[in-house]
This record gives sequence, C-alpha cells and structure tokens, in this order.
Amino acid sequence: MSNRSFVWYLNLCYLSPKIVADILEYRNPRDMNLKELMNLASEVVNFEKQEKIWCIE
Repeated sequence: MSNRSFVWYLNLCYLSPKIVADILEYRNPRDMNLKELMNLASEVVNFEKQEKIWCIE
C-alpha cells in the first residue's frame, strides 16, 4: 500500500480581501468547499465578481 500526501495551497492574494476576512472569521455564506474556492481564485480575477459569487453585498 502506498502512502500519498497532498498539500493544498491557496494563495489568498488572489482572493478579494472581503472573502479573506470572511475565511479568517469562519464565515462561509455559500458553504463553498476548497476546490470551488481554489477555482474562484484562479478563474475570476475581478474582486467584485468574486464577491458576488461569494454572496457579499
């Protein structure tokens, strides 16, 4: 049996500061998982669009 280790790394500078603040305060309005969050950071460059997806008004 092989042991495999994975390290998930998300560079928070690619996320809106409001989203980062929510993450640090344990708020996740959409119950977004890590994979979705990583996709958001890599695919959506505009912070305002990220916040709409994250449901920040």
